[in-house]
Amino acid sequence: MMMMLMMLMMMMLMMMLMMLMMVMLMMVMMLMMLMMLMMLMMLMMLMMLMMLMLMVYVGLMMLMIYVWFDDADDDEDDGADANDDANDDDDDDAEDDADDADDDADADDAADDADDADNDGDNKLGVLKHNIEICLNTTALSYFSLKTRPAVA
Repeated sequence: MMMMLMMLMMMMLMMMLMMLMMVMLMMVMMLMMLMMLMMLMMLMMLMMLMMLMLMVYVGLMMLMIYVWFDDADDDEDDGADANDDANDDDDDDAEDDADDADDDADADDAADDADDADNDGDNKLGVLKHNIEICLNTTALSYFSLKTRPAVA
């Protein structure tokens, strides 16, 4: 009788131990799943950051291409302006001549014109720099507005 009681107690103890082990195993599995989920979320955030960087670089490339090929359009516009000036009335031409005489009297304007002619490439570089600044500011603003926006329910 005592032996059977002991065996029963041993079996109950073993069952309790096995249940405890199962619970611990389940907890470990849940922890692992949580860790995997967190790693997946971090990976997704990293991918989003990489996409953002890619967008910035594509934007900069597009701006550079735009600045590079912008010269041809300017030349066409100058040609159109020259045609318009040629087709203006005589009165306008007389006013233009008077304005030109005033401009010629200004030595500073002449010096500025010479500088503009010399620094045509520098101007293009300035435009590129300005465009890059605009692109970076816009990207930073959109990133921070995404970070600080309220959670969507």
